[in-house]
Amino acid sequence: MGLIDRYIDFLGEPWLARLSVTAANIWRGVPFVAISLLAGLQTIPPSLYEASSIDGATPWQQFWNVTLPLLTPIIAVVMTSACCSRSRISSSSTCSRAAGRSTPLT
Repeated sequence: MGLIDRYIDFLGEPWLARLSVTAANIWRGVPFVAISLLAGLQTIPPSLYEASSIDGATPWQQFWNVTLPLLTPIIAVVMTSACCSRSRISSSSTCSRAAGRSTPLT
């Protein structure tokens, strides 16, 4: 296709390997977080925002006093899930480190 002039050794260079693993884990984790937060936002009744705007709350105050407190349980579940899946992240980084070596891991 002519997009690059030379081969990029993503797993051979330590910095690129780390960047590749980070990008892969972000790519894998962002959809779960986004869908979970979207589901949490949809559970917040619009009447709470209406009541807070009648009381004179700015959009920033609505976020801090309505949205964030009601999303806190969802954020806790998502963060707990991310921490529990840490072992999968470690295994993928171990595999990428092993792929860049000429000798097998012992």
